[in-house]
Amino acid sequence: MTCRRFCIFRSPDRDDLAHHDTTPDSFGANDNGAGVAVLLETARLLAGASNALGIQPGRTIRFVSFGAEEQGLQGSTAFVEHHFGPEPKPRFMLALDELSTGPMKGVVLQFPELRSLIQNQLDELNEGLKCHVLSQLDASGDMFPFARRGIPSSFLWRWRFVGRHPETAYGHSNADTPDKVRIRELKEYAGVLARFLLRISHVPAADWPENELNIENIAKRIEAERGAVFRTM
Repeated sequence: MTCRRFCIFRSPDRDDLAHHDTTPDSFGANDNGAGVAVLLETARLLAGASNALGIQPGRTIRFVSFGAEEQGLQGSTAFVEHHFGPEPKPRFMLALDELSTGPMKGVVLQFPELRSLIQNQLDELNEGLKCHVLSQLDASGDMFPFARRGIPSSFLWRWRFVGRHPETAYGHSNADTPDKVRIRELKEYAGVLARFLLRISHVPAADWPENELNIENIAKRIEAERGAVFRTM
């Protein structure tokens, strides 16, 4: 398996990512064709705004699609190991996965440091979106290798804990078919996500909390949290 990159701006500062693989018995429509579709459409919207209106992000945004997520996060792990040593690190990464399972409700962070900053930007969108923080680090998706390396990481809050579409509860099976994908919701995801990324890209550098995440402490936390039940704060 290989990982493919979709880069539209200059250098790594903020990553938006999804995985393009699925399990052997699945069509992969929701997991994760939906995420890749929104990834590409968001990149297209931002490029269109730049070309047609001269509206550009204030910082670099890199769009990445990984392979082998379902085989132990191999693609994202290899990407992080290849691209990120001690420095530089992205200020923020956002994973797009299983987006047809429910409407967008906000952003879930792995670490709490950016909660106020992200919530302020969500409030400016005036869409009723919320920022939450997991009490335990989530090792189930491509955000985990980034978190393990001390990179502020998150995923879109679409269905976890509440509000899942019942017809999409068939991930990793041959029932994950295109007819269950809600195209209108994916368009809404891309539109809101493009606005959100533009907004946070223009937050002045001085307003971003300094990244003080320690890799050794994160490794100890991961070990201590094995078997813990996820909840949000």
